[in-house]
Amino acid sequence: MSWSPQQQQAISSRNQNLLVAAAAGSRKTSVLVERIIQRLLDTDKQQAIDINQLLVVTFTKGAAAEMRGRIQNLLGVPIGGAWVGTFHGLAHRLLPHHHFWYTRWPIRTAYSHTAHPLRHQCVHLLDRSGRL
Repeated sequence: MSWSPQQQQAISSRNQNLLVAAAAGSRKTSVLVERIIQRLLDTDKQQAIDINQLLVVTFTKGAAAEMRGRIQNLLGVPIGGAWVGTFHGLAHRLLPHHHFWYTRWPIRTAYSHTAHPLRHQCVHLLDRSGRL
């Protein structure tokens, strides 16, 4: 695949966090997927990443599903240990494991009280504290 100099720089940069911001249709997803694949398959153990330590945050569920699918297709194996999702989806995945924080931070999101037992418990705790 042919990459522009900026795309190639994003793909090959190491030892730093990366934000890719560009116009629609500029192959951002392809660049990020290529970067992830190269990091997963890197023969330099100092630069390689473990699939179980991969965190990819997107703005939409569709983008997350597309990235997960592309990575799995290129690797040829499921990437179950990787965290690929939206800001909200990843936070929702973390909350059940860190319920201690429910009573520490106010959560201002409207949920149905019957949608999920964990949500019900959270809303109940916040209702009692008067912070909802």
